[in-house]
Order: sequence, then C-alpha cells, then structure tokens
Amino acid sequence: MFLYYVRHGEPNYELDCLTEKGKKQAEALASLFKKVGIQKVYASTMGRAQETAKPTAEEFHLPILPCPWAREDLAWEKFSSPIDEQHRTWLFWHPKWAKEFQKKETRDAGYSFYKLPVYKDCNIETGIELTDKAVDQFMEELGYHHDRENACYKQIRKNDDNVVLFAHHGFGLAFLSSLLDIPYSFFSLRVDMGHTSYALIQFEADEEGIVIPKIIHLSDDAHLHMGELFQKENPSQVYIEEK
Repeated sequence: MFLYYVRHGEPNYELDCLTEKGKKQAEALASLFKKVGIQKVYASTMGRAQETAKPTAEEFHLPILPCPWAREDLAWEKFSSPIDEQHRTWLFWHPKWAKEFQKKETRDAGYSFYKLPVYKDCNIETGIELTDKAVDQFMEELGYHHDRENACYKQIRKNDDNVVLFAHHGFGLAFLSSLLDIPYSFFSLRVDMGHTSYALIQFEADEEGIVIPKIIHLSDDAHLHMGELFQKENPSQVYIEEK
C-alpha cells in the first residue's frame, strides 16, 4: 500500500474554504494523482480539506470518506499554547515549547517525552494519545495492526491500494509522527507542509508480514512549480490566533 497524506490548498480560513488559487492547486494535485491512480479518498470534515479532495475524488469517481478525527480545530486544542493573554500558536512555533522540544531531556525521553513533568501544564499528552488512537484505528481499517512497542506494523490483509488522506498542517505533523513512531517533539520542529504538499509512505510487508513504513516523499509540492501556484509562506505569520 502507498499512503498519501495531503495538506489542503490555499484557504480562506474565516470561511473554511479554498481561495481560487487553492482550487487550482487542488486541480494540479488531481492531475498528478491521475498518473498514479487512487483507490480510496479520505478527508477531514473541514471545508478546506473537503474542497481539496473533491477534484481527486471526481477524477476517480470515488466517494470522499469523512475523517472527523483529522480536523484541524481538534488538533489546535491540544497542540497549541498561549503566547500572551490574547494570542496562541502551535507548540512547534511557540517560544517556550519549541525550546523544550530541543532540550536533551526531551530528546532522551523519546516518544513518551510528553510524560516529563515540564509538559504537565499543556494538553500535549492528551493530544498525542488521541492521535495515536485515531492513527491505529485508521491503519487497522486499511489492513495494518500498529505494534507500537516494536515501532512497526503487522499486515492483517494484503492491500495494494493507493490511498490518500486530505487534511491539515498542524494535525498532519501529529498524524505523521504517530504513523511513523517518531517523537512529535522531534518531527514537528523539522518538517513543514505547504499548501497541497504531500507525504508518501510505503507499507510493504516482509515474509513474516512485518511492515516498517518507508518515507518516499515528504512535503512534496513539485506539482505546483509547473505554473504560478507556488507561494512560500512566512511561518511566523501563520497560525497565530487570538484566543
């Protein structure tokens, strides 16, 4: 199985929909997928993710399977923190928590870093546990049992599909770190995702049915460079919202 994880196109956040440019980005991505073939389309239930998924779903005459657990507003509740009395941002951009993520104590704690006392005052433990649960249920549906103790998967049934999940940036970093058994504190500081960029993960079982996921592409937005659809974002101006 090949699993594509896609961030939505350029949005109007207030209206939770795509801009005209975002719609063109979604169409460019669908053109890319036309070359490889897609068998299942999943999407967050937020409008901007649904609109991004629509051209791909229509190209292959597939339903968009709803994933309410992949909503950005749910991730925002658990993976963001106040900067001051009026504003908050994602933990990986937060002046305090980004520094904590880099500290040796956090790095040495590995995947369970969030159990360290320093993190008791933020919601990250709940966020990671909820994400882990959602990831494991999603992967079971696709035919893979997540063995978190050994950081691998057991193939339950053969799956040769190309599957795509359309969702978001903040949720995506939590989703991919959970999917790949990489500590969120490490992964979220080192990966960015532009509009309609995608990660491609291969799930190929060995003779014993054991799967160690392989990253084939990460934050790939080459389909946007064919026209005037690429625009570099300034992270410091994104996802800083008033309470």
